[in-house]
Amino acid sequence: MTVLSRSPLSSTEGFIDLHWPAVHTLVLAGCLELGRSVANSFDFGLSVYCIGQGLLLAFSMAFAAERAIRWKVPAPFVVATTLVMALNPVLQTYAFTTTKDSMFAAFFLIVLVYLAEMVRDPARFLESTPSLVRFALAVLATCLMRKQGAYVLVVVGIVALVWLARPSSRVRFAVAIVVPLAAAFLCNPLISLLVPTRSDSERETLSVPSQQVARTYMLDYDSLTTGEIEWYSRYYDIAQFESGRLTTAPYASAGNGRFYDTITGTGYLDCLADLSKGALNDAAYAEDKLGYLSGWMALARGHEGLYSEAFLWGEVGYVYPSSKVANRWTGMSPWNEFSVALDEGGAANQIADYHQTSLLPGYLSWLVDGTQNIFPENPLLMLWVSMALPFYVLLASFCLLARRRGSSLLIAWMLLFVYWLSLGLGPVMCIRYVTPLFYCLPFAASLPLMGSRA
Repeated sequence: MTVLSRSPLSSTEGFIDLHWPAVHTLVLAGCLELGRSVANSFDFGLSVYCIGQGLLLAFSMAFAAERAIRWKVPAPFVVATTLVMALNPVLQTYAFTTTKDSMFAAFFLIVLVYLAEMVRDPARFLESTPSLVRFALAVLATCLMRKQGAYVLVVVGIVALVWLARPSSRVRFAVAIVVPLAAAFLCNPLISLLVPTRSDSERETLSVPSQQVARTYMLDYDSLTTGEIEWYSRYYDIAQFESGRLTTAPYASAGNGRFYDTITGTGYLDCLADLSKGALNDAAYAEDKLGYLSGWMALARGHEGLYSEAFLWGEVGYVYPSSKVANRWTGMSPWNEFSVALDEGGAANQIADYHQTSLLPGYLSWLVDGTQNIFPENPLLMLWVSMALPFYVLLASFCLLARRRGSSLLIAWMLLFVYWLSLGLGPVMCIRYVTPLFYCLPFAASLPLMGSRA
């Protein structure tokens, strides 16, 4: 997590990194500043942030449960599914982390509930200005917490617009979607006028292609033609690839990590695309994107298997319910992985290591085992925290909704499914990416049981 450095934080060179949501950065930095100002304690400020985030997530799940019961879903079912997920180590852990995914999850669930309300009774919902305003605010917050939210809402919004029959309804719904999307788009430029920022790189959209071409380079180098090597040299820092291909100090002598050079910190890792996309030449890509695309597609011919393997390394955990998919990047990041120090705190006022200060070490171990290791010792618990759980709940929900021919609630279901599809484009298979769906699962399970007025 990168945060502001100029009061209170001076570890990030005085800018906001737009690779992360700027609004989330400002909220976190504001809480830390509050803690420093009120109690001279960054721990106090972080506690304010975590408690506020936990309450927001609790509200979103309670809100979803209340609406499900109001819409004729049996109360015992709603209470049971909500309780089962509320006790889940994934939800309990990420309710109190500082990753953007947690706040995103709360607003994403609220948008889901409002979307279900809209498709159940579009006339009533779309003719209510307060309902549209609340929906638009939830959309805005969702987009500000993750760019991914905007992409998902655009897709689902188009489907909803096609489904709506009345032109006036389409106009009102379009306004409720387009206005917050536009505001979210303008947010970063406005923040850049007020504080120093560092732009996000286009390489972030090329995680999967970069991993595919890097895997091909490492595992089938001898088959590459002179023209293909020239393409690599144009769009990637080939020295970084070579350091991994020819390394004498690999992360592992066989399997995952054999092409990662532990001395230079470059090369290739099967399950993490950060190294591959980090080698991308941004200027060359920006200058000729079509050239990159055509070269990537041409290289796929004859290397279809390697391309598929590279994709599956970043996707298989979302469909394969097993702790065997776990690796160092699957779960929570290590405590203060980059040894960040908050300069204004001095030696005495730094964020405390929760591993060392926990009052409930046994409970902490339970949470870590569930979110990092995926409970390898217990098959039932493993399924409970598996990254694949959302896929199977969504599949069951779809099958039940499909039996209700023409059910408009499939549009609400689509919001979850499109988000799930987008996970395959990420740089690594990671529990925090799928966490927003965990919070939505009780409501997703309730969708087929809801009465519909549409």
